[in-house]
Amino acid sequence: MAFRYRLDTFQDEALKDMLATFDEARAEILREINAKLDTMSDFRKERLSALLEYTDEVTAGIRKELGGKYAEMSATVATPAMVETASALSVGGLSKVAVSMVELSPTQLRAFFQSTPLGGRLIDRWVDASFDATVQRELRKAINTGIVQGEGYAKLNRRALQKAAENGINLARRESITLTRTFVSAANTEARDMMFRQNRDIIKGYVWQTMGDNLVCQLCLPLHGREFKLGEGPEQPRHPSCRCVKRPVTLTFREMGIDMDEFNQELDRWVVRGKVGKDGELIVKNIDVGGRNEILKISRAATAEEWLKSLSPAELRSTTLGQTRISMLEQGSIELKHLLRPDFSYRTIKELEVIANAR
Repeated sequence: MAFRYRLDTFQDEALKDMLATFDEARAEILREINAKLDTMSDFRKERLSALLEYTDEVTAGIRKELGGKYAEMSATVATPAMVETASALSVGGLSKVAVSMVELSPTQLRAFFQSTPLGGRLIDRWVDASFDATVQRELRKAINTGIVQGEGYAKLNRRALQKAAENGINLARRESITLTRTFVSAANTEARDMMFRQNRDIIKGYVWQTMGDNLVCQLCLPLHGREFKLGEGPEQPRHPSCRCVKRPVTLTFREMGIDMDEFNQELDRWVVRGKVGKDGELIVKNIDVGGRNEILKISRAATAEEWLKSLSPAELRSTTLGQTRISMLEQGSIELKHLLRPDFSYRTIKELEVIANAR
């Protein structure tokens, strides 16, 4: 978990670099798109289609540059992640069982992350999809809105299209924050998985570890503390901006040649973050777009359910669970594990009510 916090620090530095790159290109991209619009005397269907294609061409440079930076950033994260994992597997060097390192140079790591899907997609495809879902979507929305309102292609407002392009670029910038956070987490997970696979003689499995705060999402909180075999369990990261990590389960100390028994189980640290509003409710900023939340409370608990029971009503409402699920958990009609289906997807309220009625 300490390494996870160091990753957050690296993440902040990476964000500054990514956003600086984005901001340098933003004005030029908008200038090019606006210049293209100025040359269009009317907005016939074929001209608008050409505008969308031109937008792809204009943003191609920054897309390529960002893709390269994400791959480089992932490789930079992977190296210390593997060293940290080796230290954990060797119990700080006390183990008599040798830990095998993954021998990949920075260049090989960069190539690996460029050619390996993270969260189901290659880095370049994530970047392309981000622009498709922002700049292109905003332009299409402006075009379709004009047609629906009866303006027709010829009467579409140039200012509306210029504004749509600007909104799309701003959304793409926001998306780049989420992608940076996601790639830092994905690179950390992939590096640790490499080390786990390299040391199967030491590793029995792993424990799913969340960040242990009221910002942990409904998909991840029920997984906190669950143990899985290597190659099993949900993919990590579970979603964009996921902060979860895999804690390795190794041989016992004595099996690794360390002349001592295991430590007693330590309680997990849990945190409540946010800001207390005038009405006593907790205000929590969205971390997906770089929101920072003050630490209001630190406590210890053996399980996520035990931690939830220790929270005040206002603290409970600040979690991601929602009032209906909170009420069902408080009443004991469901358990935290019931929030997820066997395939780890999210159960609806109706599905939870069926479980509650059967208990």
